[in-house]
Amino acid sequence: MRAAKLTTALQSQDKHNFWCEMKLINNNHSSLPNVVDDAHGDKDITNTFTNKCKHLYNSVSYDVNDMNVVTNEFENSIAISCKTGACKASHTVNVDDVTNAVLRLKPHKADGIENVSSDALINGYFELYVHLALFFNAMILHGVSPSNMLLTLVPIPKNRKKSLNDNNNYRAIALGSIVCKVIDNIILENHKYVWRSSGIQYVFKVNILLLIVPLFFMK
Repeated sequence: MRAAKLTTALQSQDKHNFWCEMKLINNNHSSLPNVVDDAHGDKDITNTFTNKCKHLYNSVSYDVNDMNVVTNEFENSIAISCKTGACKASHTVNVDDVTNAVLRLKPHKADGIENVSSDALINGYFELYVHLALFFNAMILHGVSPSNMLLTLVPIPKNRKKSLNDNNNYRAIALGSIVCKVIDNIILENHKYVWRSSGIQYVFKVNILLLIVPLFFMK
């Protein structure tokens, strides 16, 4: 991603961004620690952060019976509507869906697993979108998602001035698959009229400016 930005700045003769990118490259020489807490080496350090994330993301308790009720409601709804042809929603993905979803991707975004950039899809050919549409339809039909479309959690330091050997000085960021982001965009776009959100997330709703701007001028 940094090399792409550097190339773009060089081609457009943008001296400011070119030297900004050069500065970032020259200052990025910090090495990773080979000891975190009592763990030595890549494998043991990985296990340390794995156990920490497992504890963190499983720390919120839930009632098994409540979860079974929710699961049964979904299964009954699918059996009554989707499997009988009574469902009004579309469960197929066409090439136009893929094309529009890809156009909504942000450029220069790295994939969390496959080490590719979103530019690979944005600049892809029509045949690529055809294969993605077939792939997504197969996922929906068989109810299967490949493991490499899951999120990857990467620990990054909270404060580089503090010890990098202390696992409490790290926080995890989630890197998702670019292909997974495409199908997310498809679902969000095709079913945006049926989503319901909490009032607490008022600021994050679509078209929020249409509500805020009139109130601003009314004052």
